[in-house]
Amino acid sequence: MPELLQKETPIELPLPQVVNEAVSSRSNIRSFSITGLFVLAVFYTLYFAADFVLPVALAVLMSLLLLPAVGFLNKKARIPEAIGSALAIAALIVVLAGLASLIYQPAASFLQDLPNHLHQIQGRLTFLSASLKQAGHASDQVQQLMGSNQVSTTIVTLKGPGVLQMLFSQTPLFLAKLIVVIILTYFLLAHQESFLLKAVKAVPTFQDKRRVVDIAKEIETSIARYLLSVTLLNLSLGACVGIGLALLGLSNALMWGVAIFLLNYIPFIGAVAGISLVAIASLIQFENIGYACLAPLLYLALNALESNFVTPNILGRWMTLNPVGIFLSFLFWGWLWGVPGMLLAVPILAIIKIFCDRVDGLSQLGEFLGD
Repeated sequence: MPELLQKETPIELPLPQVVNEAVSSRSNIRSFSITGLFVLAVFYTLYFAADFVLPVALAVLMSLLLLPAVGFLNKKARIPEAIGSALAIAALIVVLAGLASLIYQPAASFLQDLPNHLHQIQGRLTFLSASLKQAGHASDQVQQLMGSNQVSTTIVTLKGPGVLQMLFSQTPLFLAKLIVVIILTYFLLAHQESFLLKAVKAVPTFQDKRRVVDIAKEIETSIARYLLSVTLLNLSLGACVGIGLALLGLSNALMWGVAIFLLNYIPFIGAVAGISLVAIASLIQFENIGYACLAPLLYLALNALESNFVTPNILGRWMTLNPVGIFLSFLFWGWLWGVPGMLLAVPILAIIKIFCDRVDGLSQLGEFLGD
């Protein structure tokens, strides 16, 4: 029986196909490893070159904020971009200087007198201190029952410099960086078209040239619109909270309105810091605890309304970003660059999303960053 004599032979892949699959798998692993090392090197460079990279990033952000004003002066008033850029930067400096003059004196006196008012706040929160003392007494009893041995230690506290002294010590470095940012912003605004032309000439194919132009125009339009919208929203929030605090009788309501306007540029942390400061000021001024809580509660309610309803409805139509991505971007850039990184977190995330949406290989990442 010939069929019984036949032996079953295993199916084997051709040797070239096996070799190609092994080489392809090893190539993918190597490519992933190289990409990971490149990303780590970029982050390492951004961290240690912050003194150089951060002014450049702030200048780019300011140029995108002032770009609509320069375009308006060029198209409507026929003012050249070089002169229009200088006028726009001068107007921004005047506005910022005016805001600083409004809040500097009351803010300096508030920060200087804050340590002297801490005992006053503590006296008005006696019910909390009594609860804390009871909790501490209960904790001591638990430790005694557990037989814990306590070793008496002497605590030495060193009094460091005050807040104003620390600010003044950092003033020369801050002014130097500010001058660099202003000069670089002017050149970016005055020569934006030439920079775009050079970028277009650097890519070889017509499709890539068109893609570069589309990405640049979308970044300019989206980020400029985002910064302008956020500025108007923060201004509205600061005005509403300032008027509400003035109606409640809190002193320096104008200072608090300007401070809230500036703090709201920092996601999450800005609102928490503003509410805490308003609560401290209200506890210092008002003896009634219930009435003192009205000011921070008003701020909290208006901030919740702005962040959960107004801002998503205005920005969500043309810039949809994943809230998880925003929070992670805020944490990462805040860790990397501090407060300036917090200011740049959302614009950087928006730029990355726009770039990923236009590049075929990164479209999945752009989809993840979207809402």
